[in-house]
Amino acid sequence: MRFAKLKQAASLEDLDPKTPRQLDRALIQQLADCRWVKEHLNILVTGPTGVGKSFLVCALAHKACRQGYTLFYQRLPRLLTEPEISRGDCRYPRLMRQLARIDVLILDDWGLDSGLTDRQRRDLLESLDDPYATRATVVTSQLPVEHWH
Repeated sequence: MRFAKLKQAASLEDLDPKTPRQLDRALIQQLADCRWVKEHLNILVTGPTGVGKSFLVCALAHKACRQGYTLFYQRLPRLLTEPEISRGDCRYPRLMRQLARIDVLILDDWGLDSGLTDRQRRDLLESLDDPYATRATVVTSQLPVEHWH
C-alpha cells in the first residue's frame, strides 16, 4: 500500500449505492474479484469532474493490494515529469524497470494536458508498451474518448 501511493483511502465497501453515478453494480462486483489484474486487462473510467472516478479506481486498487498485487498510482501530469527528473540523476533505467515490475499501473487524469512534448510521448509509450499484456493498466479521464486524438 505504501508503494502504491493511492490518492484516497477508498474501498469498494465505501461505495454509496444511493449516489447517482450510473455505476453498473454487476460490473463493479465482477471487477472486485481482481481477475482483470491476473488476466492483464485494462480499465478505462471516464466522466466529468466530481463523479468519483478517482475514488472508484482507488477502491479497486485497494482491493487488488489486499489480494497481494503490486500497483502504482500517479496522476499523468506528474508521471510525465518523473522520467525527465530521473534522467538528470541517472535513475531513468531504474524507474522504467520499477514501472515494468508492478502488476497495475494507474494513470489518473489522462488527457488534461494536450501539449505533450515528443520526449513525454516517448516516455509514456515506453511505460505502457514494454509491459503490455504482462500487467494491467487503469486510466481515468475527464476527456471523452472521442476527443483523445
